[in-house]
Amino acid sequence: MAAWWISRPAPDCTAERLPAIPDRKPSSDLYFLARQDQPCRAGHKKGMAMIRLVIGSILGGLAQFFVGFIFWGTPLTRLAFTIAGPGENAALQNALAQTLTPTGTGTYFIPWPDTPGGTTLLGKGPIATIHFTTGGSAAVDPGALLGGLIVSILTAFLIGLALHGIAARVGSLGERLRVALLISIAAAIYILIGQPLYNHYGWGYWIYLFVSQVAGFIAASFVIARWFLPRPSAIQ
Repeated sequence: MAAWWISRPAPDCTAERLPAIPDRKPSSDLYFLARQDQPCRAGHKKGMAMIRLVIGSILGGLAQFFVGFIFWGTPLTRLAFTIAGPGENAALQNALAQTLTPTGTGTYFIPWPDTPGGTTLLGKGPIATIHFTTGGSAAVDPGALLGGLIVSILTAFLIGLALHGIAARVGSLGERLRVALLISIAAAIYILIGQPLYNHYGWGYWIYLFVSQVAGFIAASFVIARWFLPRPSAIQ
């Protein structure tokens, strides 16, 4: 029996399966065939779980993208911005073109405080952080929307990997969403709410951005956790 078992070829995962007998003592060929077949079944389960996760990531990314559209593609977006008038817009755009175009696209901290004069101007105010681009863009840019959708799908996939990693220990939908919510809030607080604290920005835009980001994370997490994560019993 031992010589036959050692010389036997590796199991074929496409062959007909024999039921595993975990509680039976190794006293027959049937036991060895069943035990040898278990890695094939485990690999099949992992492959199916990954396929489900990829599909869930696409749908979760679409859900996150839709939430982002509600916050940033509708009149609600006016809650995030302080809007200057037409004359001020034109004057500021001309000033930006004249002063920043020579140094090019980039992020500018105005005034720069590395000199005594800059330090004085910084203390006097006003101050600004300017995300400047030398060229223009369409009000609705299809390329930017496509790039944003890809980012949403990638984000949902990473969320799905994290939730899949705890799925064996965290079984209920509510518990999984609570984990996702707490992690999303923690990350958004550090990344977004820290900005007005450190850089003396106005609070309105960053609070609105914080709410929209957390809502998008939760939308993606709900889709994945509700329909595309295995039950704990299926993982073991």
